[in-house]
Amino acid sequence: FSLDEIQENNDSFLLDINEEEGIIARVNFSTIVQETGFVTGYIAVLHDVTEQQQVERERREFVANVSHELRTPLT
Repeated sequence: FSLDEIQENNDSFLLDINEEEGIIARVNFSTIVQETGFVTGYIAVLHDVTEQQQVERERREFVANVSHELRTPLT
């Protein structure tokens, strides 16, 4: 992402901070603008979403397994 894109969109995205420990963060950016319209800086807020991502991954795996079991006939 470039600073121009952040300024236009106030984007957020997932960032894999530490691959060894598997830390995942959602990063939200905001632009600090003076009343004159001059950009004075940016703020980045990081939220640790590692546990939420892990729970979502486990849910998807569970649903996939259940779907497979329901489609596979018993022999």
